[in-house]
Amino acid sequence: MSSSEAESDLGTPFSNAPVDLDSLPHYEQVTLASVDGKFLWSQLFSHGMIWVALIAAADLGPRIFAWPMAYLWWLPAGLAALALIDLLIVWRDASARGWVLRTHDLIYRYGVIWRHEVIVPFIRIQHVETLSGPIERVFGLCRLRLFTSGGSGGDLDVLGLTAPLAQSVKKQLLDQIASREE
Repeated sequence: MSSSEAESDLGTPFSNAPVDLDSLPHYEQVTLASVDGKFLWSQLFSHGMIWVALIAAADLGPRIFAWPMAYLWWLPAGLAALALIDLLIVWRDASARGWVLRTHDLIYRYGVIWRHEVIVPFIRIQHVETLSGPIERVFGLCRLRLFTSGGSGGDLDVLGLTAPLAQSVKKQLLDQIASREE
């Protein structure tokens, strides 16, 4: 008997043969759905509000405390330049996000500088919840949070879904979990 084939404790043969890498399915060929278009606007709004507050504080601070403005003009200008860069990254991030629900798993892609593609098999999902903050509710958006076995917190947040779609996907995933337990 070879080392790749041995008797298991139950008397059935155990095999651990190598897998032909060319025969593996290519998940990259799956077409991902884009997140909802309102996600971009919600992100621009939330990031924009933070930048407006920072730039206003950088501009008003020296005026209130009577600091010489001749040397501090660069602070609001520098923050405005950083805000522009951040908003461009937010725009690119929203257009790069995608997701797909397949027969046995969920794929979610996100990130601009560091690209992440997460594949969560249904068999690993323990719990699913939907969340929405105040800005997300204004834009009619919802997050889908997946908890997998072995994790201490939410393992994946799928952002940019409309509330009805997030509820529908949540129901689909919970049905998968229930059918697995039966």
